[in-house]
Amino acid sequence: DWSSDVCSSDLLNLFGGAITNLTSLNGPTNGTLTLVGTGSDWRTGSFSASTGGTLSLVVSAGADLLISTTADHAFNGSAIVINGAANWTGGRLTSGSGGTFTVGSSGTFYDSASSSITNPGFGGSFTFRNDGTYTKSAPGTTTVAGASFINTGQLNVQAGILRLEGTSSFASTSTVTVGSGASLQFASDISVADAAVLSGQGTFLLTAGTLSLDGLFTAAGGFTQSGGILIGTQTFGSSVNWTGGTWGSGGLTTIAAGGTLAINSGNP
Repeated sequence: DWSSDVCSSDLLNLFGGAITNLTSLNGPTNGTLTLVGTGSDWRTGSFSASTGGTLSLVVSAGADLLISTTADHAFNGSAIVINGAANWTGGRLTSGSGGTFTVGSSGTFYDSASSSITNPGFGGSFTFRNDGTYTKSAPGTTTVAGASFINTGQLNVQAGILRLEGTSSFASTSTVTVGSGASLQFASDISVADAAVLSGQGTFLLTAGTLSLDGLFTAAGGFTQSGGILIGTQTFGSSVNWTGGTWGSGGLTTIAAGGTLAINSGNP
């Protein structure tokens, strides 16, 4: 049970073990907990700083962190950076007040929890950022709600549904693969930049919000819209199934050779 005061001059290195709570106390402090070994298991409790402070948890390259049990894992106002590996198997990831969770360019994040990444009412913002590799490997739905999801790296949805309910963006460097039977669900205001690569046998699904999609879409599993608004300048080289929602003004949608459009509702 790690419970520690961490101040601005402290660097606490942890070489494995169970983590149930770590709190920065005694005034507005700033500190960093760096995991440099393997076998660390965050089971319960929170990472938090005193008012006005920031506590950072950094999983260094070569290290790993297991995020386990069904308990909430809270880091309100704090930062978590994965430069090694994190394996999330259960419980919600919760933050706000400017809290961030970042998968670094060398980091890997394994999601078998099928739970929530959410701001449960802390106030302020919560941002989940993937600059490395995020892999969802289990059935069920992982929901990002009340938090922004920013992707510049590799996103693999191998099973189940990854549902984005917060304002999100996919940079031009993004590579997104959705496996057979899996879905990436757009359910908020989301932008996908030109040159982002969307692929796989699974489904890209727009259900709510405004999706600004630019560039070429050729994912074999196709694109389905049952709600929301599609805008941007995009070319579909695979199937489009339009059952609900609208296509916004000012955009340009092209169905290329090899692509198909099925309109199964009152649209346009």
